[in-house]
Amino acid sequence: DEEEVAQHFAKCGPLQVDPLSDQPYLKLYRDSDGKRKGDGLVVYVRREAMENAIVLLDEAPLRPGTKEPAVLHVERASKQPPMATMRTREDMSETMKRAVQVRRAQQEQAVSWNEEGLGTDPG
Repeated sequence: DEEEVAQHFAKCGPLQVDPLSDQPYLKLYRDSDGKRKGDGLVVYVRREAMENAIVLLDEAPLRPGTKEPAVLHVERASKQPPMATMRTREDMSETMKRAVQVRRAQQEQAVSWNEEGLGTDPG
């Protein structure tokens, strides 16, 4: 499920979070019957996290030591995911734009260095 995949990929760095729903930008593609197609999309806050995931998680099992380990292939997306830009449209209200700005600033702070070390949890 999405939560399991998010936890697995978060090992390599923080995932981009939707500023309104506070859920990771994560998509597991499904067919018209609702069955998983076997591919998906995960969006990281930092490029370095994506690069880590490609190196560390490619061909690694999602559930090691189980009957169905679900070995994953990890690669860079071929184009910008629509989820990563869906909250930046011009038609958003000023309140919505400000909420998005605040949440993105919190995410940036969470992964940045400060005098005490890593940033603090934005939650």
